[in-house]
Amino acid sequence: MTDSDHSLHLNLHPDDAREVLAKGWGQRHPLTAARGPLVRMPVPRTFTMVYAPRTADELQVVCRIIQAAGWWVMAKDLEIELSGAPSSEKERLD
Repeated sequence: MTDSDHSLHLNLHPDDAREVLAKGWGQRHPLTAARGPLVRMPVPRTFTMVYAPRTADELQVVCRIIQAAGWWVMAKDLEIELSGAPSSEKERLD
């Protein structure tokens, strides 16, 4: 998680990365664009910057994205328990 905007940087399965991008939950990390015959960045094309959640519903989505990333890089299912999260969609996260 970055301190400036609280976004997450995750390596996702290509299908999951496409879904995150298509649904507007994040964007490709800027370093993934630096490619060419002379430039090779050590960042895979599926390295995705996931936007910080603003609501409890968005937090649930981000948790599912984190679980998908965990499965992709560790081949294990992750269980994320939320404690102290806002119970209402109208409650914004700070």
